[in-house]
This record gives sequence, structure tokens and C-alpha cells, in this order.
Amino acid sequence: MIHNYLIIAWRNIRKNKVFSFINMMGLAIGMAACLLILEYIIFETSYDQFHSKGGQIYRVITQPEESETYVATANAPLGPSLKAEFPEVANYTRFLYTGGVVTITQHQTGKLASYHEDKLAYVDSTFLDMFSYSLAANTGTGVLQQPNMAVLSQAFAKKYFGSVQATGKVITLYDQFGKHECTVTGVLSNIPQNSHLQFDALFSMATLSKTDQFWAKLDNWNWTSFYTYVQLANNAIPQQMANKFPALIQKYGGSEKSKLALQRMPGIHLYSDLQAEASTNGNIKLVYFLTTIAFFILLIAWINYINLSTARAIDRAKEVGIRKVSGSTQWQLIIQFMYEALFLNIIAIILSLTIVQLSQPLFNELTGKPLTILLLRTHFVWAAILLIFMAGAGVSGLYPAFILSSFRPAVVLKGRLTGSFKGAFLRKSLVTFQFAASVALIIGTFTVYSQLDYMRNKDLGMNISHLLVIKAPVIQGEELKFVENVEVYKNDMKQYPAVQAITASQTIPGIGYNWYSSGFRRQSDPENPANKYNVFYINNDFLETYQIQLLAGRNFSPARNTDGADKEVIINQTALKQLGFASNQDAINQYLYNGENKEGRIVGVVQDYHHESLKTNLEAIIIFPSNWANYFTLRINSSDTPAQTLAEVISKAKQKYDVLFPGNPFEYFFLDEFFNQKYQTDQQFGKVFSLFAALAILVACLGLFGLASFTISQRTKEIGIRKVLGASVSSILILLSKDFVRLVLLANVIAWPLAYMGMHWWLQNYPFRIGLSWWLFIIPALFILCIALLTISLQTIRTARSNPIQSLRYE
Repeated sequence: MIHNYLIIAWRNIRKNKVFSFINMMGLAIGMAACLLILEYIIFETSYDQFHSKGGQIYRVITQPEESETYVATANAPLGPSLKAEFPEVANYTRFLYTGGVVTITQHQTGKLASYHEDKLAYVDSTFLDMFSYSLAANTGTGVLQQPNMAVLSQAFAKKYFGSVQATGKVITLYDQFGKHECTVTGVLSNIPQNSHLQFDALFSMATLSKTDQFWAKLDNWNWTSFYTYVQLANNAIPQQMANKFPALIQKYGGSEKSKLALQRMPGIHLYSDLQAEASTNGNIKLVYFLTTIAFFILLIAWINYINLSTARAIDRAKEVGIRKVSGSTQWQLIIQFMYEALFLNIIAIILSLTIVQLSQPLFNELTGKPLTILLLRTHFVWAAILLIFMAGAGVSGLYPAFILSSFRPAVVLKGRLTGSFKGAFLRKSLVTFQFAASVALIIGTFTVYSQLDYMRNKDLGMNISHLLVIKAPVIQGEELKFVENVEVYKNDMKQYPAVQAITASQTIPGIGYNWYSSGFRRQSDPENPANKYNVFYINNDFLETYQIQLLAGRNFSPARNTDGADKEVIINQTALKQLGFASNQDAINQYLYNGENKEGRIVGVVQDYHHESLKTNLEAIIIFPSNWANYFTLRINSSDTPAQTLAEVISKAKQKYDVLFPGNPFEYFFLDEFFNQKYQTDQQFGKVFSLFAALAILVACLGLFGLASFTISQRTKEIGIRKVLGASVSSILILLSKDFVRLVLLANVIAWPLAYMGMHWWLQNYPFRIGLSWWLFIIPALFILCIALLTISLQTIRTARSNPIQSLRYE
């Protein structure tokens, strides 16, 4: 019997190739979109799940006395203190990012090879005990136990030594803590991308015990740059441990306003958005958005199947009548039609897997994630997928099956079958839902791209176009000589005609600040912990190079007084307001204090500018002069500078750099490109959102095609009569289209408030955001209306232009 059902199902599919193809492709596209989104969701929720002890590991986050929010980093001695004071802590480790120049001596040539590296870290010896990063090679136990030990990733080892067989070899690290000659004691398998900690090499924390920097001491409670993780004992209750934190803070002399908290490590990627995160985290809102899109696309695909199947009901009415006359029961017919539905869904699943495989590279490029169908390989996931698809096939197949099997033989064999009001209402309701979902997705797409365009083009308060940034040398030699060479380098580059301006600074826009404090105040005012001030250091030509407007006072003097209580200070407008000055001019020549210390005299006020991306609020900035340099910034004359001239500038910059700063790698980038990378995740979200919105529209149009086919087939004789009576093709088109136009308009009325609420919620992520203007709703409405009319017209015009005799010959 089952074999017979399958043969009949196959025959019907072959007999109705167009409808079957549309059905299968609609389902396949919907399922493929759902699978791709599911891959993304599984990957995002898999962060840090590969650690075998991940369920016991918590990150300790801090809220300093001078801050009102938590930060992801903690004090240097906090980890050891927690282990000593709390029996609940089975183990701890600290993770301190660093960057610098790594050099090796190449054995083949004897030459020195050096590279700038940013993803380096100092860790405690317990790091590899707590985290499940596997060692591909090592020299034995305790690979990070002693000073000057290093563990490299496989990619890092191949880059420097051409092979993963790097144990026992020596690398030299120059960073902010000095020079360290380290022996490679291990090579890690490449770091999984679904880890919130990303690094290329690890150096033993004990290496820092040899640093000459007075502040870089592991018992310094004022050093707050460490990501600190604790592994709790099996029977430990995190909340009970957290309740003891105030006593620990008091014991070590902290303020009662300071706070500590525990953060589950597996939840960091999606749920944490603290200051100083270790990497760019995901967003649970994005996961919710994509889950909703996946649900709607799959639902739209199933609705299409229902509409297209009922549209074919009249074509199969005589078949049903004959089967009933021949003795088939209603349940046998229902089973027959259900087998057809299941058969089509199985083919659609196979097609969807093919679509996923073919589109995987493009989707991975859009998301920036190493996604693969293998992410779905768990038994639970496949069981859930099959359950959902089989349930969908059942639900989408049951309604057409009941409709078709309920036809009365006496009626259908006489050709008197007509559609019911309830059936028409349901079909129109389903199509209205499809287009409401499509309109909402298009509004979302327009909103996302409008927000991205706003962030890319908004005036930043500075000009980052045509800025070439060169990383300053890390291997610096004698301090006075280095400062002298910085000035020589700047003066030499200024002589080149294509260079309009050049400056040196300790940070640049998009990187962050050198430090921050809430202690800054005027002499007569108390400290206000609610006010945070960000500090960085520049040369006196920084404002000119970045074209930041000076509102009052002057720039730093060429003498650049960088020491003592009378050193010069420049503040921005936000800092001016927080400090309580009535006007820009009132701040000039006023002394600035940090706690009890006189920090300097305000000589200038600059306009607010976005030092970081528009994803953060404008912040109070205090700028000090400095002779030191971490970056050189060159302003190239204009966008008209030929590529050859730009190449010559870079070549000249490298030549001078190699002479003045030997042993340092020359690395550069363009600031506008670097700065816009801050919006990379938002751009990826926009591309993914628009892709699935387009798929939803495509699938919805297939559904509209089904309803149009059904309606036109019901009114074929009416169209024939109207043509005989002289009706034009255009009048028939208007007659048949007006009902669908009403459905599209109704879909907009439903979609607009839902889209408004959803996008208003999403825009709250951005302190600088667009308003939800009327055109964001009207243009998608017109777009959908045009697509709907085009879809309907393709079917309607063909019928309206047909010979009326063909539709009336049997009357």
C-alpha cells in the first residue's frame, strides 16, 4: 500500500511539474535559510563550550571606586588573593594582553626577522590547566612555570620558524615591560574561533617579575589590566562566594564603593558588553532577531505549500470524485495526500542541504564566521530539525489533504465545485501574514542600512580621511635619543610635498585612551566619582593633523612643558561641562587637579569629537603633551594624490624609519579603513538581515503566485464572459488585482507597528542613532506593492489575453 502511495505521489509530481517545482523550491529555500541561520546561532552559542571545566570557570569583574559601571579587567593581585582567602576557589589564572615586536634570528641566513604582534598575552602557569587549549608539542610539564617561557599557536610557530616543531627555540619580545628573551616550551593547536580569548602566543606571568617598570608589579593593586578567572570547587555556590567580596575589598584597603562580581565564562560572548572586553563580543539581540527571521521564513514556506496545494484543488477535484466512486475512503485519500506532502518535503530537505553546501562560502563571508553544516551534526540538533520539519510537513499537508478529500463526488463530477468563503478567507489571511512579515523585514533592512550609513558619514568632529598611520618603534634604545629621532623623523617627512602634516601620539582615534580617572576636579570643587575622564598624550601638531577645532585658548606651546604642576592641558567640551565651567573661555588658565595633585593648567578647549566609534557616547577627554610616540600620523595632501605618489610617500617613510629605528618592523594602515572596522559586525548583520529578507520576499511571492493562480482558475469563465462583452486586458487586470492590493495594504497596517517596535528596540544599542522616519515605512510598502503587482500581472495578463472560447467552450 505504501509503495502504491509513493508511486501515485511521484506521478502527480511529474504531472504537475510547475506547481511541484514551485512547492519544492519554496520549501527548499525556506529550509536552507533556516539551516544557515541555525548554523550561525549554534556557533554563537557555542563560545567557550569546548572547555571541559567551563561550567566551573567564572570571570571576576570589577567596579572601581571612581566608576558607576563594571569593567572586564581586575587588579593584578586579585587572583592570588581570591585563591588564598576563599576555599571555594579551586584554581585561578590571570590573562594580560600585551603587544610589541617579536624577533628571531633566522638560522638559514643569520638575519634578524621581526614583526609587530598585537595578540600576545602573559598568563599564570595554571592557564592551560583550567582552559582546554590543547598542546600539539611541548617540552614537558610546567610549560609556563618559569620566567621567560613561551607557548605559541601553530600558526604563529609556522610564521616564525616555518614549522610547528618550534620547542626549544628562542624568541625575543620587546614590549612595554622591556626586552624578554624567551624559550619556546610548547606549541598549541590553533585557537578555536569560538573562544572569547584570542591570542597568538602566551608568555609566563613570572617573566614580569624581571621587569624594570616600577608600576608593573604583580602585587600592585593599582594595576587593573588583568582578566582574572577562577575555577570554583564542585560544591561551591557562586552567590555565597560573591556575598563575601565586600569583606575582601575592605581587608585589602579598597573603598566600600568598589565592587566585585562573578560572570559565567560561557555567557561572556553573548551577554557581556563591559568596558575593556577581551574581544568583540556577540549580541544576544542579533541571535533573537535571526531566530525570528528563521521562524518566519519557514512559516512562509509552509504557508506557500498550503496555498499552492489548495490552488490545485479544482484541477484534482475530478480525480478525488473518481477515487471516491471507486471505493476510496476519506482517510485513504488523506493518507494519499499526506504522502505527497511528505514526499515533497523530503525532496525539499535534500535540495535545502544542497543549497546550504553551495551557499556556505558566501554565507561565511557575510557573517565572518567559519560556519559549516557539521555544526548541526549532534543527534539532538538533527532530531530537533527532523521533528520540526516533519511537524511542518504534517501541518502544511493536513489542511490541503482534508480539503481535497472532503469533495463530494456528485458535485465535482458535474463540474459544480466552487470555493468556500472560509477557504478563501484562510488563504487570503495566510498571504497577508506572508507579506506583513516581508514588509517588516524590508523595514528592518532599510533601518539597519540607514543606521550604518549614518555612522559612516556622520561628522566625527575630526577628519580621518587621507591619514596614514605608522606604528612607532617598540625597540627604542636610549630614551633621549629616541625622543630626538621622533622629531627628526617628523621633520624629514614634512619636507615631502605630498605630506600636509605629521604628528606623533601615544594613542589614536579608534584605539582608545592611555588611562582614565574620576579624580579630576577644579581646585574649589570636590571629586565626583560619577564623572569619568579619559586621558591620552599627544605632540603639539596633533590637532592640526586631525583637524580638530580649537574653540578657546591655544594649542600646546612648542616647548611642550610635559612635567610639573604647570604643564599644559587641553580639554574637550564634555570635560568642560563635567568640571563645571560656565563657558569655554572660563576654563582657560584654570588649574586642574586629580585628587590632591595639581595636574596642570588648561590652555585650550577643543570641540567634542568621536575618539572611539559612534557606538559609544561622547566622553570627557583630557589631553596632555608628550614627547613620546606610539604612533605617527601623516596627513596626505588630498584625495587627488596619485597612487604612485602615495606609494612614494610610504616608500620614503619606510626608508627614513629603517635608518632612525633599526630592527623595528615598518607597519602602516589608513585610519579611515581602520576606524570603520568598528562597524564590521554591524555591517555583517546588515548583509545577513537583507539576505534573509530577500529570501522571505521570494518565498512570499511564490505564495502570492499560488493564490493568484487559484483565484484566476476560479474566475476563468467570468474573464471569458467579460472579454466577450468587450472588457479590455487592462480592466481585467485591475479587476483581479484590486483584491490583492487590499491584502498588501492590510499587510502594511499589520507590519508597521511590529517593525517600529522591533527596530526601536534594536536602535537602543546605539547612542547616536537615526530616527524612524516615515520613508522607512512608505518605501518598503511601495516596494512590496510593486513586487506583488508584478507577480499577479504575470499570471493575470496571460489569462486575460487568452481566447475566451477556450474558457466557455464547455458551457
